[in-house]
Amino acid sequence: MGLDIRHFLKVTIVLLIGFVWAQDNYKKTVENKEQTVMVRDHYDNGNLKEEGMKKADSKVGVWTYWKEDGKKYLTENYIEGKKDGIQISWYDVGKKNIEQNYKNNVKDGLFIAWYESGQKQSEMKFINGNPNGLRIEWYENGQIKEKGNFVNGHQNGEWVYYDKDGSIAKLGKINSVILNQALDNHRILKTKNILSYDYKDFDLNFVRGLSLEDGTATITEFTGSILGEGILD
Repeated sequence: MGLDIRHFLKVTIVLLIGFVWAQDNYKKTVENKEQTVMVRDHYDNGNLKEEGMKKADSKVGVWTYWKEDGKKYLTENYIEGKKDGIQISWYDVGKKNIEQNYKNNVKDGLFIAWYESGQKQSEMKFINGNPNGLRIEWYENGQIKEKGNFVNGHQNGEWVYYDKDGSIAKLGKINSVILNQALDNHRILKTKNILSYDYKDFDLNFVRGLSLEDGTATITEFTGSILGEGILD
């Protein structure tokens, strides 16, 4: 009987030690997953490919990316695995290409693009992923190429287009009421499967009564919208 008791005690002690070790090891594993660690990835030639911090397998903070030849081409900021904050891309010559802002993984804030020469190419603002407000685009010589306003991702109001010498090439005001009616009719036909993308089948009567400039601007936005929807489908 005494031997049985001693054997029982030994087994019990071993089990208790094993349980305590397992609990401690589990705690350390959980703590390690919650720790923020530096992550680096390299190309086969040894050059750095990307670098940033991770917490619980999610990207956090600033991440930087390089091409195989060692040239930096992108930095972006993350919060809990989602893009949040400024993102900047560079040309190979080291000059900025695009600077844009994200919020909760969608574009939100100022967007600026530059030519490789350093001349500003375009500037606009995004709200919850959609262009909103004034958009200006420039030629590489610094002259304004076009400018106009967006509302919820669609061109709105008068847009002005310029030649490289600064003279007005064309202008026109988008009629949002007529445009939205035409887009609604287009979507109805699409759901009934009686839609054709042949230019001969397009009915452009919806712009009758508009000036040449306003009609052209409205048709241009209509065409861009339906082509965009077709691509997304």
